[in-house]
Amino acid sequence: MLRHRRFTLLVCLLVSPLSAQETRIDPAGIKGRLLLVGAQGAKAAAESFLHGGKEHLILVGADKELTADLEAAAGDKKTSLEKVATDDTAMLIERLKSASAAWFADDALSTVLSRADLARATRDVLARGGTVAASGKGVTAAGRWLPGADAPALDLLPDCVVGTAKARPGAVSIGIPEEAALYIEGRHVSALGRGPVTLRLAASKLRPERTILLKGGEDLTGLRRAARERSRETKAELPIPEVDKGTLIIIGGGGNPKGLLERFVQLAGGPKASIVVLPTANDPVPKKEGIADTLRKFGAKEVTVLAGRTLAQVESPESLAAFKKASGVWFGGGRQWRFVDAYEGTKTQALMKETLARGGVIGGSSAGATIQGDYLCRGSPLENFSISYEGYERGFAFLPGVAIDQHFSQRKRFADMTGLMKTRPEFLGIGIDETTAIVVQGHIAEVTGKGKAHFYDPTRTREDGKADYEALSAGERYDLKLRRVSK
Repeated sequence: MLRHRRFTLLVCLLVSPLSAQETRIDPAGIKGRLLLVGAQGAKAAAESFLHGGKEHLILVGADKELTADLEAAAGDKKTSLEKVATDDTAMLIERLKSASAAWFADDALSTVLSRADLARATRDVLARGGTVAASGKGVTAAGRWLPGADAPALDLLPDCVVGTAKARPGAVSIGIPEEAALYIEGRHVSALGRGPVTLRLAASKLRPERTILLKGGEDLTGLRRAARERSRETKAELPIPEVDKGTLIIIGGGGNPKGLLERFVQLAGGPKASIVVLPTANDPVPKKEGIADTLRKFGAKEVTVLAGRTLAQVESPESLAAFKKASGVWFGGGRQWRFVDAYEGTKTQALMKETLARGGVIGGSSAGATIQGDYLCRGSPLENFSISYEGYERGFAFLPGVAIDQHFSQRKRFADMTGLMKTRPEFLGIGIDETTAIVVQGHIAEVTGKGKAHFYDPTRTREDGKADYEALSAGERYDLKLRRVSK
């Protein structure tokens, strides 16, 4: 049997809210396309540059070799390549206004820093969906800060420092070999050419420095989030897994336990319920209202589906009004990082917790289960095989102090949770099978459905060969506060 150790104070990562100097990270990444090229990497990057604009391309400060490389790559394409001198500022601004792509060679991009009108014209190329490339020494001007200084750069690549081997706190530090290039489109970053592009995140009080040798692709938004959070994370007391008011319904995906949706509607107020349904985690968002129609069938007369993802959409008057009176909120399935991108740090996120404070109910399945936890399992925008992904490790913490995984037995995720508990022992791990749920009121989780819920408590010792979790079936209850089966 599992045996308790003497209780000790656990700690968790606490990430403070955005400071007044920080802006909310746009999850969509950058507009347009950005190419940062090593001194000898033009050939590797030429095709990507031409992909960004086949009408009017300008070369700023380009030498004969670079011009020849781009002309060779263009071939018979109907592409206009025009060379512009760096010292003809008026002409350069005029050409940038109509350019679909601009390549700044050698140190040309650095000259933009001293002219606000030139900097604005360069940013406008990206804003129009075009391409900006920089090669050689000028790549350092593309980040938010210049390497080794607090001086601002052009911020074409936000939260980044380009052209340095040293990690800077609060930034993604990028090193580009001479024969390589970094290509950024939206939120996706990838390496071109020879030699690994190096991405570094500075050590924090709780994490060592991290180095990524970019081979395939990475998620720019996740990297930026990770860099910011490393600069702000501190230790704090473990939050108690408890819901002060209201109810949580947390389903492991793969179908809803019998009678649970009816129970959700009744907890939300029955015929008087005002329910908000969020299909946000699906891509594409379903055209049919599915779960919303089912909730209406079970007696809820007012059900509002909010499918928005942008800040303007989630903070629209319609959205805010729906949440202000919501007695129930339902999170659909899909990929949980999409909930984070849409709602984290918004006015709407705060209103979600007010639903519980009014005694209402929050429910969800699969991604809609995981988002209710404190630690966000499988938050990677790139894949869902890894239980951890730095930059997307924070859920909405409706149930604080826990990490929730779903499709648990069916996808054989036992070892994943064991590994997470070793690296993040401050959390209580909960793995929920398909067609299975826990219903949480106060600090008691009641299991319902066909499968089991598995509770991982890293503060317990266990005999060799014994499971490192307790598996509960329908009708059984677990005390989340005391971390033991409840009678």
